[in-house]
Amino acid sequence: MAGLRRPHLSASVFVLATADPYEQPVLRLATLRAMAYVECVVRMFWSVFLLAVALPASSADLDGVWAGTFNGQPQELLPDGSYPETVTRFQLILKTQGSHVIGTFTNLDEALPKAQPIQNGKRIDGRFCFDIFISGEDCRWCIRAHGSDLEGTWNGGPEGGPAAGGLGAGARLFGVRAKKLKSNGLLR
Repeated sequence: MAGLRRPHLSASVFVLATADPYEQPVLRLATLRAMAYVECVVRMFWSVFLLAVALPASSADLDGVWAGTFNGQPQELLPDGSYPETVTRFQLILKTQGSHVIGTFTNLDEALPKAQPIQNGKRIDGRFCFDIFISGEDCRWCIRAHGSDLEGTWNGGPEGGPAAGGLGAGARLFGVRAKKLKSNGLLR
């Protein structure tokens, strides 16, 4: 029994044991890299699995009335040299219907705030994306709800297709944040 190899030893350990002494450091590095790759693949699998389990709850969480702010294109250079993005208040009323979302958007910082319907609302890669018009420009929003918090991004232009992950054709992304005010007619 002493001369038999034990079946639980991996092939890489056998290769290291029988390799030339000058090759052992290179083989050890290759083995470590392979182990790191396997660990990365396993982590990605579990991340995707957990995200897939969490997605159904996020669409139900999206239904309701949301109030928050979104950032926009900087308007002026300040004396200190900074060029801050604008911050605009908004309200969203959203309702999911399967893989689609319907609702209205209101820019609360307009002189006469007026609700407008969102357009082309659909689920893309775990987020809900839709078009709205802000100051006469078509803007693409992609958002995700986490309980009573909503976060996402928006950019200029209509949907840019699958390569853009549901976002518009604009080159710059701006942040969106909101809190849920009502759900199914009840105040939160």
